[in-house]
Amino acid sequence: MVKDIYMRLCFITSIFAKSYKEADTPRLFRKNPNYDYFLFTNIDKKYFRTSWEIINMDVSGVTDLSGVTSNIITSRYPKFMGWKYIKTILKISYDVIFYCDGIYSPKMGGWDEIAKKILKHESGILQQVHKLNCYEDCDAILGYHKDTRARVDNMKQFLHNEKLPKDHKMMENTVFGYDPSNTKITNAFTDFWETYHKNQLTHRDQPLWGYFSWKHNIKPLLISPKPKALKGACFSRTGIMGYRGHRYV
Repeated sequence: MVKDIYMRLCFITSIFAKSYKEADTPRLFRKNPNYDYFLFTNIDKKYFRTSWEIINMDVSGVTDLSGVTSNIITSRYPKFMGWKYIKTILKISYDVIFYCDGIYSPKMGGWDEIAKKILKHESGILQQVHKLNCYEDCDAILGYHKDTRARVDNMKQFLHNEKLPKDHKMMENTVFGYDPSNTKITNAFTDFWETYHKNQLTHRDQPLWGYFSWKHNIKPLLISPKPKALKGACFSRTGIMGYRGHRYV
């Protein structure tokens, strides 16, 4: 587990699927021995050849997942609520937690300095700007066959009803880092989850998170205002995307 150092950092990813044949395929990568690297999954670890430490989640013991049957929805629990699972189930405390999708892995170096900036930041989260707004992202979801028109329309109607401004800058959720002790960001994550897990809107999390970040006045720390800056600088795409390139319809 975490070594006795100044910054206690953890990297996490999440892969849930009906079988390993449908799932993303993470790969081997170099790790800093001072940090922890957890992959939360429902797939047996024998199917993985990766540097991540496999954590087979017992979802039956997670109250926040009660009634959830979708693997897509379940996979977002470690992504947005991993701080809670790590604290209450794994019984570990971290200064900063970094998330990346399963086809990515963190690069070496510089993480302590990034973590210090996150800890000083009022909103307690590091993200990167998306090139689309929340409404445009809904159209992209439909165009890339990632969800149905009915669910996407539900999402757009929700955003409209809640009066989310169209010029609100949406963030990308492929990779991000946050302070699990910052109640502003954890309250926003919890609020997001209360709506998201009901699975009544699109299962794509970016537009809904865009709304809740606006609602909670979350203003992320940015490495650069350019899209993909954080992903390109700090993470590598080392794995293979599963489930037909995440095309579900």
